[in-house]
This record gives sequence, structure tokens and C-alpha cells, in this order.
Amino acid sequence: VELEVEKRNNCPYDMPYYIQDEVLSGFAQCKSDGSLDGGFEITTAPATFEYQKKYWEHFFNDEKCMNNLKGWNTDTAGLHIHISRKALRPTEIGKILVFINDEINTPFIRAIAGRSSDQWAKRSAKKIQDCVRSSDKYEAVNISHPNTIELRIFKSNISKHGFYRVLEFTDALVQFARNYTGLTGLSLHYKTFLRFMKDDVIKSQYPHLTAWLIRKGYIKGRASRKVSLQGELHDTATN
Repeated sequence: VELEVEKRNNCPYDMPYYIQDEVLSGFAQCKSDGSLDGGFEITTAPATFEYQKKYWEHFFNDEKCMNNLKGWNTDTAGLHIHISRKALRPTEIGKILVFINDEINTPFIRAIAGRSSDQWAKRSAKKIQDCVRSSDKYEAVNISHPNTIELRIFKSNISKHGFYRVLEFTDALVQFARNYTGLTGLSLHYKTFLRFMKDDVIKSQYPHLTAWLIRKGYIKGRASRKVSLQGELHDTATN
């Protein structure tokens, strides 16, 4: 995960060191980023979906981080999530390419991502066969890395529910691409993904994503007890 953040007024100058030395010690490093207005990027080590969720709790429970940083209410900061190539067959990478870039899915993808960035996460029509080609670094799905594919579509988010929502979406998208073996270009429609998300077992695996899909009217149901409706509405009021 690469989380870009901007500093609020009066943010301590040593905030990047505080995060990498104390809050996310041994798990993340902070780096400068030329696209930010004086902020920085928090880059984690490779980790499983479950370990990412567990370790980021330290960050979201830290008042110093929450009070001095911002992500959503900026025009600069993004959130990039890498997926190991070892987890995917080439055709599954192709399905992700098609799904994220298909024009018919655009409103859904923009809602999930929280932004439309033609500068940093360009989208254009894809075919499954494009999985074997290289890509521009600044495409929505960057496949130029040798060991990962990178989803660059997301707006930065330092709210716990908002961050976990897109982390869960990324993992759910991988499972969708892997388990729907009969998917073709025609069935890589966001409504097919929503049918996948209606399964009770899947819902239980992705409580923050499910709560958001229910609140936005994409699927029906009740959010998991793991996600307080009051907390989810408060924490993600803008997304």
C-alpha cells in the first residue's frame, strides 16, 4: 500500500519519522513525493490482506496522526494498492484491466475510487489480451511493475472505514477475477461484481465495503455488526 498524505497546519515536522519509527515500525517507510504540496507517502512492506488490515489499526488509532494529516480533502493525494502477480494468472490480470477501464463501469469505479484522475490514473478501453503488454506508469491499472500490478484509481483516505473500504474492494476484485472463471468482456460488468458481493459469505469477508455498497444503494441488506452504522456514516461522510 502507498498512502499519500498532506500535512495539516502546525503538523510536527518530524511526523514522517514518528510514523515509520513508532506507529508503523517495521511495516512502513515514509517517502517524499513530488506530486504533493509538502506531504509525504507512507509505503508498506508487502503483506497479506489480513495483515494489512491488522497493522493499519495502529495508524488509525493514533490521535497524533489523525489530528495532523489529511487525505480525502486534498486535490493532490492518492492511494495506490499493489497486488502480487503471483496471486493472479495472466487472464485474471486481463479481467481486472477490463473491469476497471470499461466505460460502462465508469460511474461505479469513480464512486469507489472517490476521484477521476486523468493525470495520475488514466483509464482507456482494454481487452483481456492486454495483460501481456506493458503500460504507462500513470494508468489506472499499472502493469509495468515486474512483481505487482498497481491500482492507482483511489483518492487518499485517512478515515478508517474509507481506507478499509478500498482495501477490501481490491481484495474482493481479485477474488472476483479468480473465481468467476467464465467471465468474458461482456460479463465484466459492475452489476456482475455486485451479484458476487451479494453472497453472504463474501459480505462477511468485506464488512466495510458491504456497508458502503448498502448505504449507496448498490445492494440491499444490513451492514455487519463489525461496522457501526453511526461510525461508518461519521467517518466516511464525504465518501
